[in-house]
Amino acid sequence: MRRQDGPNGGPDVERRLGVPAGTQQLAIRMLALPGGGPGIELFEFQGPRREPPALPCDFGWQHVALYADDLDAAVRDCVAAGASLLAEAQPLPGPEAGEHNRFAYLRTPWGSTLQLLTYPDPQPWRHTAPGATTTGTWPTDPARPPALS
Repeated sequence: MRRQDGPNGGPDVERRLGVPAGTQQLAIRMLALPGGGPGIELFEFQGPRREPPALPCDFGWQHVALYADDLDAAVRDCVAAGASLLAEAQPLPGPEAGEHNRFAYLRTPWGSTLQLLTYPDPQPWRHTAPGATTTGTWPTDPARPPALS
């Protein structure tokens, strides 16, 4: 749904999406992740109820985690787009540990939590899980320009 098509609302929308009466859908955006990965559907709403975004300590879905081949470049891109970095990238702990395996949390401009992570090194659980291999990482995107030095 494009913003110029006007808001979409009414009982059918309210029932289908489980939103309060009077809520209108203003726009829908579909984002495709690089390398043929999954897509993300984003809705923009206007309505009578506006709760703060969920935090990682809340029940239910509270954040989205996305893999990044180049974590530092992905963080820079997100910050340039208006996100706030909550803390510098940290090593992944426990079963995800590895010399170069790291993560960072950001807050989106609308207040949601975004986690970016990378694990180019084999994770320890791969050494002990039945049938697991210690080789293989996430596919890289050859079209992505190299990170700035």
